[in-house]
Amino acid sequence: MAKLQQRNLECKILTDRKNKIHYISEWDPRQRALTKGGYMEGEIKVPPYPGPMKLTIQTHPTQGKGMEEAIAAEVHPALIHNVRMGLGKREQAKEPVPMTGHWRQEYLIENGRVDILNRLSEFDEGRDVPTQDEVTQMKNNTIILGRKHKELNLIIVQPKQRTRANATEATLTKVIIDRLQEAGKDASLTVVNRLEKCFKGAEFGKNIKQLRLKVDLRDYNTNNLIASVITDPICDNTNMHIGPLELTDASPLKSCTNGGRKSIIVSEQTLPKDVEPIFEIWSGDTQMIDLEKNLVQPIDFQIRQDSIIFLTPCQDRFSGMDWTNLTMKLAVRRIGDKHISNKKFAFRYVAHNVQSCMFCSHNLDTEEQVNLKENKKNGKRKLALKNYKRSDVNKTIFTCPMSHCQSPYSTKDELERHVLAVHDSLTKSEMLSGVSYNYENMNVSIPEEEPSFEKLRIDTMNKDRIPLPCLEMSRATVIARSHIQDDTYVITGNIVGTDSCFWEGYFLGWRFFGL
Repeated sequence: MAKLQQRNLECKILTDRKNKIHYISEWDPRQRALTKGGYMEGEIKVPPYPGPMKLTIQTHPTQGKGMEEAIAAEVHPALIHNVRMGLGKREQAKEPVPMTGHWRQEYLIENGRVDILNRLSEFDEGRDVPTQDEVTQMKNNTIILGRKHKELNLIIVQPKQRTRANATEATLTKVIIDRLQEAGKDASLTVVNRLEKCFKGAEFGKNIKQLRLKVDLRDYNTNNLIASVITDPICDNTNMHIGPLELTDASPLKSCTNGGRKSIIVSEQTLPKDVEPIFEIWSGDTQMIDLEKNLVQPIDFQIRQDSIIFLTPCQDRFSGMDWTNLTMKLAVRRIGDKHISNKKFAFRYVAHNVQSCMFCSHNLDTEEQVNLKENKKNGKRKLALKNYKRSDVNKTIFTCPMSHCQSPYSTKDELERHVLAVHDSLTKSEMLSGVSYNYENMNVSIPEEEPSFEKLRIDTMNKDRIPLPCLEMSRATVIARSHIQDDTYVITGNIVGTDSCFWEGYFLGWRFFGL
């Protein structure tokens, strides 16, 4: 932790606790006296000083993807709320309603007593909220942060987005503007919009859930700076994208060096999609990073809601390693920020027995073939063949550069003749009726719902184009489906020229067109 200025000021927040960042409405003191948790725990060690001091605690940005401008401006939109815990219940009548200016809290320290200097707003009209009130006493020049009575009960709350709040509520935009104006910086719309983007959207929205605290100590009378410190990063531990990866169990934890055994890691909370199982090598409490280059990491795995299923990889470099005093451990790593789970599981590879391997030859776990089933794909609109009349397919009319997907037709002309023979045999009414037809053991289905296309025709000037029906059409894009074999094949084409009914696209090396 950084220690700045003339005197030694320390602020340590325990980051291994269940920190949680709530919305303002969840802690509104005008509502019933509910407590949601998420109190910061730690201590602030104040240096000796002969006179009264003003303690300022404010939110401060921390490192994160897309946070460069926010760090340069020293702006973070999260607010600090001082909860008032009494004897067995919350004394919310002493708490001002969280508002735009509460990105910082100020306290008077004098003779060991710590008083909060409340900033009130129009939301507190008609409420008897004190402007100054004792919140705790220092012990050995130390302020204790926690959830108990006579401790400094601090929580972090986040304002709503501009579109979700009413006109009077604190919003992300209002807090950013207030901070810029308070610091005498440019608060123009362009600057504010750029800073807003640091905390919004699927990619950067998680940044509002992680921050630091900046603690300043000043002379109460002269406002001269005595000491200042910025804490280590604090994050919402319940957020799967930035919080710690907490694992429950893993099994089995043994495999032969040929690999191929299915293992499962169970998490305590929902897992993000950008995680992966990894192997590490440890010698006591020391990680042997140099030796880990000899490991083959798992590459065949699936991420489920609260578990990871993977097949153990083949380890062909084990024979040359001395494993004396070494232990292999299984962990989980989040790819985005390289965070690795604190809990790790001892994993053991045993040499493969060519003649009789207990893992490979004796079906140790199952009588069936070991593999990973594909995850079900969910979406707003499933373009699946369950929407079509479907039957098994013996052949495919597509060609693919990969060996497992070769066309049964040797030339483009031959392929084209087969496709045209099928399509030309149908009338428009038949195509719109949702019929299925078969040609040389090749089952092709037409949509049951009425598609937006005219009867297909071939462009005789371009013999490498294959006609397909259109499923959806926008001003610039067309989505079509092959209706052949696999329901995962979706083709996207672009509108060509000024004719809004004509489109073309590419798929597996063939060029397609439609009306």
